[in-house]
Amino acid sequence: MSGQDEKIEFTSFFDTLTIEQLATIMKNAQTLDEIGQYEEAASWYDIAIKKNPRDIVAWYNKGNVLDNIGKLKESIFCYDKVLEIIPNDISSMYNKAIVLSKLKKYEEATSLFDKIISIDPIHIGALTNRRVSLNKLGMHYGTTLIKKKQLL
Repeated sequence: MSGQDEKIEFTSFFDTLTIEQLATIMKNAQTLDEIGQYEEAASWYDIAIKKNPRDIVAWYNKGNVLDNIGKLKESIFCYDKVLEIIPNDISSMYNKAIVLSKLKKYEEATSLFDKIISIDPIHIGALTNRRVSLNKLGMHYGTTLIKKKQLL
C-alpha cells in the first residue's frame, strides 16, 4: 500500500465518523486539555475540525490549548475562525485580545476590548485589560463609568 493510499484511507475515516464518535473525540480532547497535555489535545481538536470545520467549540478550545503552549499566532487563528462563524462571540474576542496583549499588540487588543465593552458594558475582564493595554501604550485611560444592569 502506497503512502497516498494510506492518506486516502485516513481521510475516509473522517468522512465516516458518527456523531457519537465525534463526541468521543471532543471528550478525549477536553480530557487531555484538563490534564495539561495540550499538544495532544490540539491534535484531537484537529480531528473534530476536520470532520466539521464550523465546529466553534473545537476551534475555541484549540485556541485555548495553543495559547497554553505559547503558540500565540496559531491561537489567534483559531479565535478568528470562531469569529468568522459568530462575529460577536465575546469569549473569542476576549481571548484573542488577551493573546494580542501577550504579543505586545496593545492597539489591536484595545480595539477588541472596546468592541467587547460596546456589546457588554460591564465586562470586567475587558474593562480591566483595556486599561492595562492603554497603560502599556502610555495613554491615560481615565475613568470608565459602569452602569449596573437594571433588574426586571
